[in-house]
Amino acid sequence: MNSSIVPFANATIPKTRRFDIVVHDAVTGSDEGMGALRFIRKELKPLLATRYSMNKTLIIVDPAATQWAQTDERTAADIFRTEGYTVAPAMTKAIAVRLAVVEKYLSRQVGGQPGILIDPKTAGIVTALAKK
Repeated sequence: MNSSIVPFANATIPKTRRFDIVVHDAVTGSDEGMGALRFIRKELKPLLATRYSMNKTLIIVDPAATQWAQTDERTAADIFRTEGYTVAPAMTKAIAVRLAVVEKYLSRQVGGQPGILIDPKTAGIVTALAKK
């Protein structure tokens, strides 16, 4: 799956007192083949407007999302920018490095407690992480 075709986003607030990361919500392009624009307008914007309107949003995209589409020379990152979001590519394409960062946070302890808290309503994240 290419992130520029089936986007994924989650709302996190880093560096809380008890946890390094708290995952409050998650949205996915639930329809097969949902493009970036439809994902933003149907899934992401409604969630952010309803629950996080006072928060700044930074979209971190897979580096593949910065490559031009063959049909109209726009990238998925361009579409997020056009819709008003600040966008940055992930630091690397190397899957081993990216998995190591996730594993670091999943195994981290803060005061003897897990370093990441995932809201139970975002079960899709736990399912996705379990399929590594």
